[in-house]
This record gives sequence, C-alpha cells and structure tokens, in this order.
Amino acid sequence: MGATTEIQPLIRFHGHKDQVTCLDKSSNKPLSSVAGHDLLLSGADDCTVRLWDARGGKVSQAIKGFRDTISSVVIPEVHHCSFSFYVASGNEIREFDIRNSSSIIDAQRDVLSCLSVGEEDINQFKFRLQGNALLSTNDDGNLYVSHVSGQAKGSRVIGKHSNISLAIAINPVNQEVSSGGMDHHIKIWDAETSELIKDFDMNHPDFLSDSATTSGVNPRFVCSLDFNATGTILTAGLGDGSIKLFNFAATRPPKNKHHRPWKSMDLPEPHRHSHLQSVTIPLANWLIF
Repeated sequence: MGATTEIQPLIRFHGHKDQVTCLDKSSNKPLSSVAGHDLLLSGADDCTVRLWDARGGKVSQAIKGFRDTISSVVIPEVHHCSFSFYVASGNEIREFDIRNSSSIIDAQRDVLSCLSVGEEDINQFKFRLQGNALLSTNDDGNLYVSHVSGQAKGSRVIGKHSNISLAIAINPVNQEVSSGGMDHHIKIWDAETSELIKDFDMNHPDFLSDSATTSGVNPRFVCSLDFNATGTILTAGLGDGSIKLFNFAATRPPKNKHHRPWKSMDLPEPHRHSHLQSVTIPLANWLIF
C-alpha cells in the first residue's frame, strides 16, 4: 500500500468547548454579503452554534441557550428567505436570521420560527430545493419531510428504518433522498410519493470485503451519506470504519427508475475506529480542526 500524504490545516477554528458535531458552509450569496465574509456554521455538544469568518478563522457570532446538543446545521442554498439558517437540537429545528447583529444570539428569544419534528431527537436534516422542504432523520427511525412555510406547513413521515436513522443526503440532480441508519441499510426514496426506490443492506455479501472491515465486532451502521455535485456518486461512512462509494451510472433508463445500474467500491484503507460521523463532499476543500 502506498505512502499516505500528510495534509496540513489551512486554518484552525477554536471556540467550542465540546465535540463539534456538524458543519455547513454558505454558498448563499445574499447571506454571505450580509455577513461580510464567507460564512461557516458549526454546532457542538456544548449546546452552542457558532458563525465563523471562514477565511479568517474568527468567530463572528454565537448562539447560546439551546436545551440539547446540536445535531445538525444548514445554510440553505435556495429559500423563500435568503437570510435564514437552521439549527436542529433535540426534536426541534429553529430558524435564525443572519441579519441579527448581536454577537450573542439567544436560541429561545431570537428565533424566527421553531418546528417540532416527531417526538424523538433529530440526527440530521437537509434542505430539498424542490418544494421548500426540510428532510430529517430521527431516533425513531423515521424519515420526515417538513414544510417551513405555506399551507403545507408541518411534518409527515415518508419512510422508515427498523432502527435509529442517522444520515440523510439529497441528490442535487433529481432531488431523490438517500437515508441510512443503525439497521445497516441505505435506502433511496422519492420524497414526493414516499416510494422506496432502492434498498441496500450493508451486511449483504455483495457489500462485504476484507478491505472494508476493520473489526469483526464493529457494526456496519450507516453513519453518514453525501452525493457529489453531479448526483452520480453516493458516499457512505460506515460504523466499521470503512467508506463505500456507490457509482450511480449517468446512462440510466429515463422512465423506469426501478432498474438503475448501481455499482459500489470501497476505499482501500479504512479508518481504524468505528462510527464515521461525517462524510461531506462539498466541504472537501475545507480543513476544519
């Protein structure tokens, strides 16, 4: 096996007092223009959210007062309000306005809106460009779609895992939804019809290999998911320390979505510890330490 190349951090961000659980970087130009810099959003187990100058490495604002740890943060690319960002804590998703100039933002008092999703904790959520909808995975195993405005405001279940659902990813091309969880399954859904399009069991022999298994006791939970920008590659971080890539062939039948030619491969050198919590392709050019 070839020698690995050591990558040095460009910037170190210091401020959180506990494990950083989630990140998002702004590609929303109106929001970045208000902030005055490229914006990086982070959440942590210290029950705070921090907004950073992504180029300078300095914190510009902090949100405090959450009652639970922060599980997911999102800066939407397209939304009815170009100045909003969202934070998941417990079973709630809270909306905040970047135009709030306070250096310390109160999570209870300064919130624009608060949406309760199910009864169990949210693990991750993403914005779906079509339909102005949030999609989230929860401890109850459900996959929820939530509308934050309009007549359809509220939440409904569009799919379910047999154990805790941990990760979610949205294909940027066709807006189909991928979810994964502690049942070892990756599922592909049609968010409009709730139809299950594809179901991959990571414990199936087709997805097992010697290079992909670091320990016989570490379960192959699906801890993280992400699509590349063209929607052709789905990356999955598994609980056994391995990373699996699914190649979603570009030449697929245009009308029959039940016969899509997926292929999978493993990265050659797995992590030595279990529970990969984040695999995020759009953030690959940002080094956060």
